[in-house]
Amino acid sequence: MIEQQIQELAVGARDVVEEREERQVRRVKALLREYHQTKKEEAKREFEEINAFYPFVFSRAFSDLRQEKGRSPVEPVPEAAEPEAPLEPVDTVYPLDAALRERVLEIERVAFELSQDVGQLKAKGRADDILLQTCNKLLGRARDNLRSESPDFAARRLEMTRNSLVTAWRQVRALLLRA
Repeated sequence: MIEQQIQELAVGARDVVEEREERQVRRVKALLREYHQTKKEEAKREFEEINAFYPFVFSRAFSDLRQEKGRSPVEPVPEAAEPEAPLEPVDTVYPLDAALRERVLEIERVAFELSQDVGQLKAKGRADDILLQTCNKLLGRARDNLRSESPDFAARRLEMTRNSLVTAWRQVRALLLRA
């Protein structure tokens, strides 16, 4: 009788553990999907933390997502993979300092040229997903920096934004000229 109760408890404990593991797997899959679509750092930190504490759960969730992706051949491409052209008006905050204002205008010009060139590259079929995602992320960061409500424009932040955009634009331009 006691042995039977122990076996029943062991089966019940296994069910509880499997249920919790399944919840963790669903949570990790949701975080991975969210990060893939939005590139939010919060989601990345959360799934990296789970990976550190529960590597087998993370591995299972990741392999499940890969299998799901492989099963559905007509999977829609997420919006994050598309480069976002600044179609809607952006509320840019222009600094009073002439040098900083010039940097902001240059960032806007380079961002526009980058989005145009990526569009041309994509139309020619020479743009890969990594390039599209990288450019999309850079353009999003640039827009966020230009929308900054803070009157304190950090010259270094604007310079870094400009440098990143120019580097990406040069790479895209080189691909475009080779095409």
